[in-house]
Amino acid sequence: MDKAPGPDGFTFAFIRRSWGVIKCDIMKFFEDFHSNGVISRNMNETFICLIPKGSQVGRIDDFRPISLVTSMYKLLAKVLAHRLRAVLKHTIAMEQTAFVPDRQMVDSVLIANEVVEYARKRGLQGFVLKLDFAKAYDRVDWTFLDYVLQRKGFGERWRLWMKGCVSSAHYSVLINGRPEAASEDKRV
Repeated sequence: MDKAPGPDGFTFAFIRRSWGVIKCDIMKFFEDFHSNGVISRNMNETFICLIPKGSQVGRIDDFRPISLVTSMYKLLAKVLAHRLRAVLKHTIAMEQTAFVPDRQMVDSVLIANEVVEYARKRGLQGFVLKLDFAKAYDRVDWTFLDYVLQRKGFGERWRLWMKGCVSSAHYSVLINGRPEAASEDKRV
């Protein structure tokens, strides 16, 4: 998390070294967010930067976009993720193996191979369907997400925090190292 500073220019190394000076400001940010679930625009500014995938770049597909977010938002996301970790195993189905702590995506591949081999050996007919939800985050209906969170038993405050994180996002594309074309997420 110390690799690249975001729009605020701070890294976690800086925060650790300066903790004695900035502690009260950071704690105030967390207290405000805890109370009202609102993040100011400058605390949730994101720079989109294109990084070359290799040495030969000629098309847009030759670049990988990365998001540079403020250190405060990274810190908030880390705290929220830590709190969420306790309920993940009870909320996410065992079949979901990607991006879940203590689960490996390779398990899904191994299970799929075993199912295909089982069917082949027994002469069973069937088919395998692989779905890839490209850019799934871009297709999330946030009203539906809030509904699912509510049905799963997440309280109003947690849902307010999630909405605060998503609805306050502002994006700028870095062009020649300078932020251009600012926009905000209008889905919430």
